[in-house]
Amino acid sequence: MLKATILYDAGCRFCNRSKRLGERLDWLGRFQWTPSPQRMGAIVLLDGPAEHRGWRAVKRMALWTPATYLAAALAAALLIALGLTPPIALAATAAALALMFSPLSNPLGDPAYAWVARNRLRIMGEEQCEWKPPSEETR
Repeated sequence: MLKATILYDAGCRFCNRSKRLGERLDWLGRFQWTPSPQRMGAIVLLDGPAEHRGWRAVKRMALWTPATYLAAALAAALLIALGLTPPIALAATAAALALMFSPLSNPLGDPAYAWVARNRLRIMGEEQCEWKPPSEETR
């Protein structure tokens, strides 16, 4: 079974805690976590869809399958939750469906995710991200 790849900011404690929790709950082994600066992360950051390339993509979680890009930000978090262990997936499915089909999903969910993504370093008591975007020469 080919695993979906989750890109995350390895220099962020909030993202690392999310990764550790996701790994513990991924009993079926559906996901592979890849820090953005590593080879797969660099490929996605440079060759992915235009709206998800470069520095902007590092600031949010993204989910990819071997065939295609799936989602970023809140949508990626919901899809990951749906793919976790059955009891968690069941609860996540109910919550995700309620959120996805709620008229408040886009006006509230996306800005809330964006706020957490922008402030994740401050939430975890950090000053700045350790990761730097790849230089033009490495592209």
